[in-house]
Amino acid sequence: MEKNSIFEKMYLDYVSKDQSEMDELDNTRFEQLPELKTIIENFLEKKVDLTSFKTTLDSALKRNRGVWGFSGFSGQMFFNMLFNSAEDTDKLTQLLITTIKIPKDVDEAKEKIRLLEEFVLEIQEIVEVRSKAPNTGHIPFFLSFLWQIQDIETFPAYYKKSIVKLDELGVLENLWEKEIDECYEQFYHVTFEYKSYIESKQKTNLTLYDIEHMFYHYGEENEERAKEIIPKEKGRLESSYELEFVGLYFGNLEQLSRSEDRKDVKIFEKKIGKLFEIMGFEVIYLGQGAGREPDGVAFAVRERYCVIFDAKCRSNFYSIGTDYRAITEYIKNKKYKYGMQYEKFYFVLVSSEFKENENKKIKLVKRDSAVHSVIMITAANLLKLLNQKFKLNFNLDYIETNFFMSDGIITDDMFQE
Repeated sequence: MEKNSIFEKMYLDYVSKDQSEMDELDNTRFEQLPELKTIIENFLEKKVDLTSFKTTLDSALKRNRGVWGFSGFSGQMFFNMLFNSAEDTDKLTQLLITTIKIPKDVDEAKEKIRLLEEFVLEIQEIVEVRSKAPNTGHIPFFLSFLWQIQDIETFPAYYKKSIVKLDELGVLENLWEKEIDECYEQFYHVTFEYKSYIESKQKTNLTLYDIEHMFYHYGEENEERAKEIIPKEKGRLESSYELEFVGLYFGNLEQLSRSEDRKDVKIFEKKIGKLFEIMGFEVIYLGQGAGREPDGVAFAVRERYCVIFDAKCRSNFYSIGTDYRAITEYIKNKKYKYGMQYEKFYFVLVSSEFKENENKKIKLVKRDSAVHSVIMITAANLLKLLNQKFKLNFNLDYIETNFFMSDGIITDDMFQE
């Protein structure tokens, strides 16, 4: 199909949608942009060190989860791995100051991508455990996202979902045969080619955020319809995520998480413990019949951290509510019992869904128990985590760094790859 014809279809698809959610997302971005620009400027001007920059950026973006799409593998997780695996922090700091600073044109953007790629390739050569090294494929998104924060109309962010869609439509050519800087260059030119064509054809003005939405959401109704009409294969996991590395034992985990039958609740608790075991933890099962206890404790023995987990079956969603007192007691008791053997403790809640804005309750738990973090993860996303563990061959250090160190809900956008 001719490229301009595809562009027109994308535009018409976009204007036919209810855009209220996208408008709300953009407004949230616009409100936070000055803060994010200041965070980046402070780092580029050496007013803060690399550690402060990384943690401050992460904290700011996580206040609006699902708005920026930076918390997954290509964004913050890439940054964490880059930081943790770099032996020379001063060298990395200077490199990031150079590469994060907005380029003057696409040729300089390509040069910055190559500079960071060379550094990551050096890390991959010297790191003892390959799974701890960052992936060069994430560099175009990481840098372009930070460039766009600084100037929202100069460099489009290289979101994976958009790239895959444009590749499937044939708009991007030979994408997987190109170097990563060339991939970004092609995406950059396609974005502005689209912008110019539609603005001229439709007599309208578009922002790069508009174009991001058009690429990102194109054809979603058809995708959802296809999921409805294609029958599930016998024995296939009932999940929208492709869990190719997860066995059928967990096939009904999401269904169990929504059941209130006592028998199902016990099965759900047992399967959550088994899932932690399969990921590589040593697990002690507690739960019903064990008195005032969490459902279990998972130990990362070599890494010296401990995960206290509690499974909550809910037909709708789980809210901490007054449970924060029991949670605090669980944590204090386990820290007292295992504190000599383990350096860090995390509390993980697993349920069907979670109530948003639990920050006050989380703060109370942390204040009274001194736990490192309180994490909430749906059964569906816990399955994704297990699947990613085997698919990408990452270890318990990686799980701790990228999933357990920050409070709150582990969201879908943390599973970009």
